Amino acid sequence: MAGTGPSRAREEVIVLSAIDFFTGATLLHTLVCPARPVTDWRTAITGVTARAMAAAVARGEALAGREAAVAALWTVVDSETIVVGHAVWHDLRALGVSCARVVDSAVLTAEAAGVVAEGERADVYGDGWDDDDGDEVLRWEDVVDWDMWPKSPPDWSD
Repeated sequence: MAGTGPSRAREEVIVLSAIDFFTGATLLHTLVCPARPVTDWRTAITGVTARAMAAAVARGEALAGREAAVAALWTVVDSETIVVGHAVWHDLRALGVSCARVVDSAVLTAEAAGVVAEGERADVYGDGWDDDDGDEVLRWEDVVDWDMWPKSPPDWSD
């Protein structure tokens, strides 16, 4: 999410990702050009800079706003899909959609040991936005795996 508006209180989706939980296959991973001017890119969290967004827009590789993001999401998600993620309610609210089937690692494991903390999420992105990067999604998938099968927790060391 990026902050928009003078107080940065409004948020818009700037990255949209969907990964198949069981196979790890990337179904969707793209930048979303927000409709409103961005006042805070939150680069330390998102890995996205104004420059990266401008380049993606110039190449025609960024979705044009929330409506396009929702349309793209519905190409890989349907009423039978179980959405798995971290603080998913926040993302769904920003997209203006609801989903009846959600597994949220923020709810399941608020303080799981060894998991990337909210303030340390930038480590996932390394040098910035990467259009092939599903690492963060896969790390939170490990949290859900651990909650579902705690007798053999995943190895979070890599």
